[in-house]
Amino acid sequence: GLSFFRELPAGVPGAYRLFANIISLSSNPNTSIKSK
Repeated sequence: GLSFFRELPAGVPGAYRLFANIISLSSNPNTSIKSK
């Protein structure tokens, strides 16, 4: 987990959003599927 976050450059909203999406998916997979 940390290694993946370290690879992401600092100040990148896209990467941060992607990370947030992953957390959302594992947190509420049903909601993410409905969004799609």
